[in-house]
Amino acid sequence: MSNSTPDVAIIGAGLGGLALALSLHAHNIPCTLYETRPAPSADASKQISYFTPNGDGGYLALAPNALRVLDRLGAYEGVRDGGFNYDEIHMQSARSMKLIGTVRSHAEGKEGYRSVRVGRGLVRRILLDKAEERGVKIVFGAKLVDLKETKDGVDLQFGDETLVTATLVVGADGMHSKVRDAVEPGATPRYSGQTGVGGPVSTKQLGELKDGLHMPCMLLGRGNSFAFMPCTNDGGTVSVFATMQIPDRSREEWATFMHDKVTLKKLLTDRHSKGTEWPPAVVKACQEIDQNQISAWPTYRLPPLSKYTSGGGRVVIIGDAAHGIPPHAGQGAGMAFEDAATLADKIAAGRDGGLEPLLAEWQGHRMERIKRVIDLTAQSGAARRASPTVFHQVIKEWLMAAYLWWNDGASGMDWLYGYDTKAL
Repeated sequence: MSNSTPDVAIIGAGLGGLALALSLHAHNIPCTLYETRPAPSADASKQISYFTPNGDGGYLALAPNALRVLDRLGAYEGVRDGGFNYDEIHMQSARSMKLIGTVRSHAEGKEGYRSVRVGRGLVRRILLDKAEERGVKIVFGAKLVDLKETKDGVDLQFGDETLVTATLVVGADGMHSKVRDAVEPGATPRYSGQTGVGGPVSTKQLGELKDGLHMPCMLLGRGNSFAFMPCTNDGGTVSVFATMQIPDRSREEWATFMHDKVTLKKLLTDRHSKGTEWPPAVVKACQEIDQNQISAWPTYRLPPLSKYTSGGGRVVIIGDAAHGIPPHAGQGAGMAFEDAATLADKIAAGRDGGLEPLLAEWQGHRMERIKRVIDLTAQSGAARRASPTVFHQVIKEWLMAAYLWWNDGASGMDWLYGYDTKAL
């Protein structure tokens, strides 16, 4: 690779791609973002609905490790003030409503970041605004159709027949990445067997029934789990959702299922109705969700890749493109932010030559950490799976209580929440 500042092309202007662009900008490294979707509407940040007009739907959890990156990008305060801040999530039994245990979500002795549950569209809007303020170039409506790595660079072709050559290409184009084929051909995500279905309700709609909930909380039932996660700063709006085992479908069938609001509403209310194992708060929440704001999100996992960089060293993948992680541990966006910040530092360190060994070092470090996060995610996902009998459900609750007791205390998760990208 030449001894000059690389011309970086980032494919995908989602959360990870925007974080990378802003991180590179902080190092005075030029880059261009290419995004398939059109530019978001100007009022996207004002939307309160479950899905914003720019297609960035739903809510996500951002733990301290993610917020530390956003803080360095100047985006933390907007995210903090736009979402619900919390220190722990409570696990409750759907049978008895008793508290099983607590999952702490802060790191002992660190800067004092609290976890935040916030609209994904708002986070992206904040990052887009920062990119615009700093003059980061973003090309919207640019669908990548072909990528060829040469000894001199990477040739990119887009749907409108535009041709671009870049020194370095970073794929931040999500779970169904096009760029990934240039790194590990044939690697495709697999359906996890679990799908989230839910939407927003207000605490007023829940009324006195909310008093038995230790929000934010997750109720473990025999058939599935059900979560109550406040998602606005005042806690007045709650993201409620069930994580259910639903059979796989073709891509077309999934699209139909996810847009069939009537079926989704019926699925929720039938499974969580009076006379079932579920307490009145869950029954009420499912009844009160606005059918127009209900949504479903099948979760996928990407089999572990052997590498995140291409053989020629000019193509790199980050975020879901590299290690698609189900959302059960709330670390999907966090890992993308970490990838972006650490990769930008390595690109900056290698701008005058010697980038290949730095990328190899980055890859090894990130793969080791991602493996640990995936293991944690698998444990969380297992707790949400159906139990064949009430006896099995009781055993699962006891095992969960023992696990949470063993890991009690912030220091037990300090490896996750206390991570600092500058330590690499």
